[in-house]
Amino acid sequence: MAESLQWKGLALPDQEVSKTLERLSQELNIDSLILQILHQRGIKEHAEILDFLDPKLAALPDPFLMSGMEQAVQILSQGLIHNEQVLVWGDYDADGVTGTAVLVDFLTGHGWQVRHHIPNRLCEGYGLNCHKLTELAQSMGPGNKILLTVDNGIAAHVEVEKANELGFQVIVTDHHQPPATPVAAGAILNPKQKHCSFPDKNLAGVGVAFYLVMGLRSHLIRSEFYQEQSPPNLKAILDLVAIGTVADMVPLVGVNRTLVKAGFEILRQAERPGVRALLEKAGLLETRINGEDISFGLAPRINAAGRMGQPLVALSLLLADNSAKARLLAMKLEDLNGLRREVGDQVQAEALNMCHAQIQDQPLVVIHGKFHLGVIGIVASKLAEQFNRPAIIFSEQKGVTGQVLVGSGRSIPGIDLHQALSECHTWMERFGGHSMAAGMTVALNDYDGFCKAMGEAINRQSAIDAPAQTMTIDAEIMTKELFTEKLLLDLQLLEPHGEGNPQPIFRDPGIMIREIRAVGSNKEHLQIAVDGCNGGKLLRGIGFRLGNQSTELCIDEPVSLIYTPTRNRFRGQESWEIRAIDISQSL
Repeated sequence: MAESLQWKGLALPDQEVSKTLERLSQELNIDSLILQILHQRGIKEHAEILDFLDPKLAALPDPFLMSGMEQAVQILSQGLIHNEQVLVWGDYDADGVTGTAVLVDFLTGHGWQVRHHIPNRLCEGYGLNCHKLTELAQSMGPGNKILLTVDNGIAAHVEVEKANELGFQVIVTDHHQPPATPVAAGAILNPKQKHCSFPDKNLAGVGVAFYLVMGLRSHLIRSEFYQEQSPPNLKAILDLVAIGTVADMVPLVGVNRTLVKAGFEILRQAERPGVRALLEKAGLLETRINGEDISFGLAPRINAAGRMGQPLVALSLLLADNSAKARLLAMKLEDLNGLRREVGDQVQAEALNMCHAQIQDQPLVVIHGKFHLGVIGIVASKLAEQFNRPAIIFSEQKGVTGQVLVGSGRSIPGIDLHQALSECHTWMERFGGHSMAAGMTVALNDYDGFCKAMGEAINRQSAIDAPAQTMTIDAEIMTKELFTEKLLLDLQLLEPHGEGNPQPIFRDPGIMIREIRAVGSNKEHLQIAVDGCNGGKLLRGIGFRLGNQSTELCIDEPVSLIYTPTRNRFRGQESWEIRAIDISQSL
């Protein structure tokens, strides 16, 4: 199943291109290495370079290019005029929570009484459900009502029909793959819909919610709603958009890059009490926020609330209107994150024991047990990485008609998990997701049939000859040349990094390692120190999952180092370090 990892070096630009890059370097006062990286990624012209390095919010596509926008803003504007009740129904992950916060923040800012609901994943599951919809509709009483979904609802046919029966006008905002037959909502916003003319199909759920806010604000301006007040500055909520977009791992190019880049500016100002408290707990206050800070610092904390069955803690934090309340909620979120780590470690250890007993030559990892429902996705991700094959972890739950298995799956590059599940749909009660991550529910009696069918579906994809997984080296440059103040600052212009805009990877063909030490609970990581460029000062770094090389590499002998620069923060101090990706003895 596993494919070997191969490194591919990029060809150096020819003489004519090199001259062009040098000229642009002088014009833009940017190191030619940055322009070389952009050139190799297809960003070559002067205007393209400026648009990429400094994207402008004014250049964002018109929200009314999105199918369903006109209907959605008509429903909401009429609801605002007639003071209709609004229910925002979000999702429990960071994308859904931030998207819910965006809509609630904007609507309440217009004096609207807005209710919100995020399901408890431990007892309600994902998305809309009829029982809770009925309960909330009854509590809201008679009269016209509006239901706004965030990051869910695109395939909830039964639930949307129920909402209609309960007197809701339904607006679905989602970014997951739409079904062949659309749900019976009054408006559907999803750039992946057929015939949708919105140019960027890869918005996160929070991005779709933000575009609804853009559309509604534009409509209200045209309708002269803001005669006695100024229209709200939407840039102020881009901190939430940035967090949710990065957390959902959508491509950070195009519209997403523009939104996130602008959102980082707002994050660094930390004026929202909840975001400020969250940054403080993560040790990121008054630092230059980047994508990794969100992925590994902020998003796990927000997600922890949903994983532990208390998503409203995270939402309440983001909506907190004063610092004292925000600090208390941030402390509670920190406790939930600690509990999430503890539970996750326990489930991972148990799952690993089960995997080693059954993995053999199977095309995927699939196990079930009485696992905590909130952490199975994290564990599936770690198992997929460790065994280099798709992994699905099922948690045994009590269903309406008997025992069911609620699963979370993660895939590897080259295997489309959603496609495989689609081929096995008869074995599942429900499923959804995308190529790299998905959720599903399977009756306990159907487990064996599901496993067999999934194995066959994965094998069909694996049987297609595919090249070995390759990773691209963006440039060959010695660390002592790269680790200069000017070049490191210029490299930051390429942020935020993510899918579609990966962090640049470099190779130093002959650097001396001066210190080597295996670290981590299982000695799985490698801590190194190499020659630096400041009067003999050592440059330190970490190689994740390279711990087995601690006995293979020799101190004071040259090695070929594939690396990327990264910032380390410790006790309020920042320093540049190396992240070693691969190390081999130089020939």
